[in-house]
Amino acid sequence: MIKLQGIKKSFGALEVLGGIDLTINRGEVVSIVGPSGAGKGAVSALLQTKYGFIIIDADTIYHSLVSAPSPCLNEIRQSFGDEVIASNGALDRKALGQIVFGDEDKLLLLNSITHKYVADKIIDEIEHCRSRET
Repeated sequence: MIKLQGIKKSFGALEVLGGIDLTINRGEVVSIVGPSGAGKGAVSALLQTKYGFIIIDADTIYHSLVSAPSPCLNEIRQSFGDEVIASNGALDRKALGQIVFGDEDKLLLLNSITHKYVADKIIDEIEHCRSRET
């Protein structure tokens, strides 16, 4: 068991994390969520560098799924058209953003496509980590 108390993080004079307490048992999976700039990366970095946690980053997984030919990218292309694919075959995030941001239905469609692939990859990563423990 790891017990962390009073975790704090500041950027200059700005305190972005204040007084976080965690108790984590071996084998538990911890999910850190929050809006952009909330300190998720800071907490993850602390847990990884100071305590040796394995970090599975959903943003990194997402980017890997849309940077090369993949079933996820193919499904995005089928739903939003060739204009969301860059000349290198990766997702053109700016073009896709212009389509989905401001149109709630299209954003929900995009999330319904991408979230299942990200979730599957996260589950695979967790299972891989657990198989190494035994």
